[in-house]
Amino acid sequence: MTGGETLSPALGSALSAAFPAARIADLYGLSETNGCDFFNEGERFAANLGTLGEVAPGQEARIDAETGELQIRTPYLMRGYLDRPDLTAAALAEGWLRTGDMAEIAPSGAVRLVGRLKEIINRGGNKVAPMEVEAAFAAHPEIAACLATGAADAARGEAIHLLIVPAPGASLDREALRDWARGRLEPWKLPDRIHIGEAIPLGPTGKADRLGLRRRIEAGA
Repeated sequence: MTGGETLSPALGSALSAAFPAARIADLYGLSETNGCDFFNEGERFAANLGTLGEVAPGQEARIDAETGELQIRTPYLMRGYLDRPDLTAAALAEGWLRTGDMAEIAPSGAVRLVGRLKEIINRGGNKVAPMEVEAAFAAHPEIAACLATGAADAARGEAIHLLIVPAPGASLDREALRDWARGRLEPWKLPDRIHIGEAIPLGPTGKADRLGLRRRIEAGA
């Protein structure tokens, strides 16, 4: 079982090839829903790679037409946040939980995560999801890992920064990487700055720390 971060198609395929007898399950769940809300496993695992999978039995999912936010209705939903009626009111609406995640629902019913609403980069009026930038560059054979974030920029409001960890033995050129991505991303989604490092910063729970990366960039680190 895997969870906590979206399982990329490349990693999911590699796991399937390395452990052909194993049944892999990719899970998505929130503390507020007290369980796993989406599953990608079984016969549809390969077809749904890169998505959260399909909603769990007895639960419902929808996308807010205005914001693109993923919302979940489940019998296991929390009553609210302890002693925080303000946060409870902001998170719950008529039995639906506002997850704060942006997503899309495919015709198959699989849900694809686009990014966090609060992490969307506003680059000169264009809204860019960091996960979309990362997904494009993660397909490069000489990139082991990458993390995108926005950072304050006088000309654009926010600029797109991308931290790349090269694959072992790789020697990467920033302009060549940007040229490689031109056919995979719209021009306004290309990184304004590419940083090359040894590791992706992680938060206390072991997840990629996008906010921490932004703080380091804006601090000049």
